[in-house]
Amino acid sequence: MAELPSNYDEQVYAALLGKVIGVQYGGPIEGWTHERIWQTYGELTGYVQHYRYFRPDDDLSGPLVFIRALEDFTPSEDLTPQDIGNTWLNYLGDGHCTLWWGGYGVSTEHTAYLNLADGVPAPESGSIERNGQVVAEQIGGQIFIDTWGLVCPGDAEKAARYARKAASVSHDGNGVYGGMFVAGIEAAAFTEKDTRRLLDIGLSLIPEDSTYAQAVRDVVQWQQTYADWRDCFARIVERYGYDKYGGGCHIIPNAAVVAMALAYSEDDFSRALHIANMAGWDTDCNVGNVGCIMGLVTGLEGIHGAETDWFSDVNDHVLASLILGSECVLDIPNAALYIANLGRAVNGMAERRTFKGGAKYHFSFPGSTHCWEYEREPGLAAVCDMRNATYSTSSAGTSSRALQIVMKRLSADNQGMAYRKTFFTGDDIARSGYDIGTSPILYPGQTIRASIYLSSGEGASARLFARDYHTQEVYCGEEVPLSAGSGARLTHTISCPGTVLLDRVGVLFTADQETNAVAYLDRVDWSGGPDFTLDLTGENPMAGWGYLRGRWFGRAGALNGSHYGKDAEAYTGLLAWTDYRYEVRLRPHCGGRHRILFRVRGAQRSYAFGLAPGGRVAFEKNWQGYEETASAPYPWELGQEYTLAVHMVGSRMVGCVDGAEVLEWEDPEGTWKSGCVGLGVKNGRTLYTRVSLSPAH
Repeated sequence: MAELPSNYDEQVYAALLGKVIGVQYGGPIEGWTHERIWQTYGELTGYVQHYRYFRPDDDLSGPLVFIRALEDFTPSEDLTPQDIGNTWLNYLGDGHCTLWWGGYGVSTEHTAYLNLADGVPAPESGSIERNGQVVAEQIGGQIFIDTWGLVCPGDAEKAARYARKAASVSHDGNGVYGGMFVAGIEAAAFTEKDTRRLLDIGLSLIPEDSTYAQAVRDVVQWQQTYADWRDCFARIVERYGYDKYGGGCHIIPNAAVVAMALAYSEDDFSRALHIANMAGWDTDCNVGNVGCIMGLVTGLEGIHGAETDWFSDVNDHVLASLILGSECVLDIPNAALYIANLGRAVNGMAERRTFKGGAKYHFSFPGSTHCWEYEREPGLAAVCDMRNATYSTSSAGTSSRALQIVMKRLSADNQGMAYRKTFFTGDDIARSGYDIGTSPILYPGQTIRASIYLSSGEGASARLFARDYHTQEVYCGEEVPLSAGSGARLTHTISCPGTVLLDRVGVLFTADQETNAVAYLDRVDWSGGPDFTLDLTGENPMAGWGYLRGRWFGRAGALNGSHYGKDAEAYTGLLAWTDYRYEVRLRPHCGGRHRILFRVRGAQRSYAFGLAPGGRVAFEKNWQGYEETASAPYPWELGQEYTLAVHMVGSRMVGCVDGAEVLEWEDPEGTWKSGCVGLGVKNGRTLYTRVSLSPAH
């Protein structure tokens, strides 16, 4: 069992924060040359574009999605490339989400996905022998690899072994060496803070005679020769420029830029990012890798203490892009804690750490905000500042990190609204090249809890709320009086009429007379099963759904799902849901299988109940492919409307049609104990008009 750094969680947070900052900094000028950047902006000193919510990006989605193999299969080194390949097939959309889908033989990742889907095993799926050297040595083996280094703190060789497996799903040759190099450096950077020494460690992990190693060695030598990084970059362009390599984005030119930024960084976070971005080429990828490494080298102090305000634009926000929509809505502290707990598993530890009793938003890392923000609209403009801070309770004399909320002229007519966005659409994100088919992370029927400490503000009170995306209506809990110098617990069980998609959760402050107030939001959490209905007959029935494949569209007053060939599926809900009743009103239009899916944990992990060929209903278990487990005769007809329902408690499932129990099955293995819900059709078309979920009885 390895001994982890005492501040391991905080270091992982700093690394992921650095990665997100780097991708967001480099994203707007991705593909630009150094000359174009200089002519347009001059010397870069900070973000060239400001976002309220930065888009999903492959550089962020890949590291956050592929690492799930450690949870779904094994955290040990018994993990195989095929396990990681199956993780691709489980979480990625077929032709959308996460990756650049540029075509077979063009996009390395698209090529690998199609190989995997056709039964080509990993690592053959990414091999030079199958895909050719140019495709296999593009940049993806490097940009998706960071989290494999983060789960091996202090052990560069182990990180390189994991990275070899992960990168080989889609890459080969230098494409794999780049993954080993970067992951190894990141593992080493938990304890080694000298960037020059880190480059030597990275070189020790890859073949000495590889082009990748030669490029890095050349950069190290040039750094000793040239004081100005621009002179070094001129040599990179001369020897390793884009014109020397094929494909859309070869790893070697960009590897040289990453090495240059580290070699010239002077162990300074901002300087390293500026150099990587000013060089141009694949800026979001390069600056993202550099940001992750430098986040480990300098820690949170190097990020928050920099002259450039790197944090405000990020605000702990990160969106992934995968088929389970609620898993797309992340924040950096929770993503970091997930990765750190995988790191504990990789290193043989049983502990899975939480903060403040497992609160979703705990604000325990210095500077962290968990994406909370405040409203500035008239009537809700009392909050004037919000930041992470430490507060002490006068009674207990203890201190804790929390979200400090500063309010001026708080009153009944000028309330204060602090909130976290819980659902995103394309309207929220500027210039998104990847699907953002998110589902809410909060649902009616669940109970929100929060702890607040009021340091000043006479006559203030607070209540929890959730907001509906469609109508913007706010559903509030009970108002709780706050006393200066005291803490309070807020609770609210969400109950909303009709169809709602909750896009905000937050705290609404008010006061019986005008006052200035400072409150500390110490923690926020929610739990419980779903209790709501979705009407799918409206104009945008796919709002709140992610999907695997097929056409999903509104027509004839219903959500239509259609596909010929493989399974077409759409999903919503939370992985944490265990026992519930799931009911769907549908009309089979053509084809033989019309499913409702439950306890969905991805495209290869779920249960299904539905109409089956030959006038039957059937249960199916999906474990890397559907297997029918139980069936019963039922004379269903195309064009007729049916209400299918499944009631599950533990491993026992009861299927119903139009209110009557028609089939029962119990999974003897009890494989899927919780998960989302979904809709599915195979070789046909199904029209869905209503979905409802309620607690199991």
